[in-house]
Amino acid sequence: MDRLSRGAHRQLNGGEHELKRNQGPTGPKTITAIYQAFEELILITGYEKITVAELARRA
Repeated sequence: MDRLSRGAHRQLNGGEHELKRNQGPTGPKTITAIYQAFEELILITGYEKITVAELARRA
């Protein structure tokens, strides 16, 4: 994992607690899908080029 990816991963982990407080019954699956899509996109496109639309499409 390069330096940028590690930083992005830390940002995700830092926000994870906040997301978990407000989740309903489908929340864990959705959050997991978003994290996985984000990590894939970092590897494929790089952090700066990730869009919300592409993240949502992949999740």
